[in-house]
Amino acid sequence: MTTTTCHAGSATTKANAGAATKRRVRATVLAIAATLGHSDGSTYADCVACGHRATIGLGAADVARFELGHVTSDANGGRYCPCNLLPLCRACNADMGARDLTDVLTPRYDARATWSGVMVSDPGATVTASDVVRGEAAWLPA
Repeated sequence: MTTTTCHAGSATTKANAGAATKRRVRATVLAIAATLGHSDGSTYADCVACGHRATIGLGAADVARFELGHVTSDANGGRYCPCNLLPLCRACNADMGARDLTDVLTPRYDARATWSGVMVSDPGATVTASDVVRGEAAWLPA
């Protein structure tokens, strides 16, 4: 298991992180998983425990929902930072409980060492350009 140093601004716990930080952490973990081909970088990641595709945006009862699992659990002082989080499906994250990830399983992949320490920009704050063409319309003859 690769260990990576958390950046200075990382939250001590998920409860201490604001909504924008949580979105940035999730986006960064997805981007890191995408470097090894285990994510598309925005909508899913493969669970490091069971390998099933964990998808963002599914209902709360869905076992394939994407969650972030602490390599060092928050109960043991693990920070809420991309260097300490790996993608897990809901079922595997629940099975892990408050234990450290490496005490429970050997991850199928771990790309945290490739992280540059720079968080992805807040995807919730990104304004996308409209697909509507603006300007003078060119009407076709009737």
